[in-house]
Amino acid sequence: MRNKTVLLLFLALLFSLAACNSADVDEVGLAAATAVPTEPTKLPTETPTETPTETPLEVTEELLKNMAYQGIYDESVLLSDGLYEGEPFLEDSAVKPTVRLLPFTAFGDLNNDGLDDAAVLLVENSGGSGSFVYLAAVLNNEGMPENVSTLLLGDRVAPESIMIANGEIIVEADTHAEDDPLCCPSLKTRTTYALQNGALTAVSTEDLTVAEETAVPDELLGTWYWLAFQDSADGAESNDIIVSDPANYLLEFLADGTAQIQADCNSASSQISLEGSSLTFAPGPTTLAECEPGSLYSDYLARLGDVVTYVFDEDGNLVLNLKVDAGNMIFNREPLPLNTALPLEELNIQLDAQGVAASWNWQVVAETPYDQSLPPGPVGLPAHIELLFDEADPAEHLPGDPILYLIPVEAYRQMWDEAGNTAVAHLLTQIADRTYITNLPGPVAALPFEAIGGVKDLTVQLGRAVPFAQLNETSAAQSGYRFIGRWAQDANPVTNQGLTYVYQGFTNDGRYLVSFFYPVTTEALPAIEDVPQEEFDRLANDYDAYMAEKTDLLNDLDSADFTPTLDELDALVASLEIEGVPLSGLQDKTWLWTNGPAQPGSSEIITIENPELYQVTYRSDGMIEITADCNHASMSYELNQGGLNGSMLATPGLMTLAECGPDSHYQAFISSLEAAQDYRVHPGGNELSLVLPAGGGVLSLVAAP
Repeated sequence: MRNKTVLLLFLALLFSLAACNSADVDEVGLAAATAVPTEPTKLPTETPTETPTETPLEVTEELLKNMAYQGIYDESVLLSDGLYEGEPFLEDSAVKPTVRLLPFTAFGDLNNDGLDDAAVLLVENSGGSGSFVYLAAVLNNEGMPENVSTLLLGDRVAPESIMIANGEIIVEADTHAEDDPLCCPSLKTRTTYALQNGALTAVSTEDLTVAEETAVPDELLGTWYWLAFQDSADGAESNDIIVSDPANYLLEFLADGTAQIQADCNSASSQISLEGSSLTFAPGPTTLAECEPGSLYSDYLARLGDVVTYVFDEDGNLVLNLKVDAGNMIFNREPLPLNTALPLEELNIQLDAQGVAASWNWQVVAETPYDQSLPPGPVGLPAHIELLFDEADPAEHLPGDPILYLIPVEAYRQMWDEAGNTAVAHLLTQIADRTYITNLPGPVAALPFEAIGGVKDLTVQLGRAVPFAQLNETSAAQSGYRFIGRWAQDANPVTNQGLTYVYQGFTNDGRYLVSFFYPVTTEALPAIEDVPQEEFDRLANDYDAYMAEKTDLLNDLDSADFTPTLDELDALVASLEIEGVPLSGLQDKTWLWTNGPAQPGSSEIITIENPELYQVTYRSDGMIEITADCNHASMSYELNQGGLNGSMLATPGLMTLAECGPDSHYQAFISSLEAAQDYRVHPGGNELSLVLPAGGGVLSLVAAP
């Protein structure tokens, strides 16, 4: 979303302020409800929603590539996909005038009407050596772009950046010093332009040229991502920060002694000073937009302003040390959040194989990039853990062999989303829904695709590996479901061939997908070579009736009718323990209220403009800490069901009773927290739904950064 208002400030001032979805082809995507009732609690049949507001029309890059520009020739030129080509100057000549849109575009309000306008750079060439660069101002006329002014910047000017701030256009470029040849501009400038009486006018120019380039070590050069801030204080005084979205917080060191900074929805540049391990950031321009609630942009920029030295730790992270021992900023070359990128090899995993296997071992498996070139469909996995059984050699593992996956949810979803394929996102939602209500209608999903070959034509013995409505004090995978299934390439008789026990669920905190596949057999089914011809004929003549008959047969069997028994395999899943995984995804995390009923049971749904004013933390010691606008409260609670989905009972405690103002929702927040009995943590672990009893509605919350 483009910000409608940006202010040009100096960095020092800011520092000081602070192809196709590849789901099983027999399965139709299940629309995931934003809050699905638990088995013992009934949600309202209809959740009121807000009436959507009208979205202002926007000028897009696509429109800018296909519009008319004036002020270059006597008549305007119309670009097509960013290019205009005129008629040749001479008949049969290849020389013709061209105008090309350069890859520099800025958006922002140029005429104070509250809508995003645009500024672009174009280059004109008429066949000679000259390449004339123009700056064009484009106003948003009710969603239609209108080029109102175009200004020549010069011949062979080399633009470096363009931005709109405070209603003005700022262009940084290499321009010509007095003695420079036209080929080689050496003067680095920052020029500010404004629309004055409808025409672009240069209002100021700053010389950015430095006499000597700052010697930036190779080890610093390039892009770094902010992962965390480690406060020097300990205990309750600590202001540690774990950055959940490092890709939004960039620090790029350039060879010319400058740094480019991305601070969430804002961008900045800075001259840096380096001497040995000393490092400081000098003032430079930045935008100051109001990013989404929970953004760390002001913390990020403020702390960069306090940097005095740098070092590299043993893991290769860049550590920026702040003045007066105020703490450290941690950066890495990869934008992997610490809370989802804990080195997998450091996880402490325990499992009881229940005699199903004599032994088991696990390994970290490197990322396999998204690839849609292989049949039967796309594959791709982030770095993850695989558990193998009976001393299996990972290099010799084959499809159908027993395996248990631990796959980071956010990294998995992000990999596929960035490839333009939402299949994983949809199936993660389907899996999460079924962990909430096992007998939901619709397809029974399974991931990853790497473990699946063909179409799932059989789903029987659907149930839970870990009993519901019981508090399991040890299992790290309490929320999930299991079934026996089969994936086939074509219609085949149902035999023991390919019959597989499948578990799909999440670790209690929602961070990892737990996916387990183990082959099973039963004496109720023949071997493929023992199937009589009569059964082949029934399969060919009435496939649906045949499969229904086999489904009923297998559903009527007991756990002990399978080898290994279903009870043994369920117990194996339930025995999974991972050090650091909480008993419940609800616990030991601060949640911010984003929307919910105005009061428990109210049909009025409110959206919280400042979620940071409404915080709740369910501590693992049984206490609830609450900030409700200007008030504070504490309660105790009893957890009745752990995992990703569960239930608890809160007991009201102490609270302050200040009047926070007519627009405050503190009373609704406190009342809802007292009433909530069921919770649902969504895949990834960063979204929470609190379900109020008797159709009282749902509170939506997000994890604090």
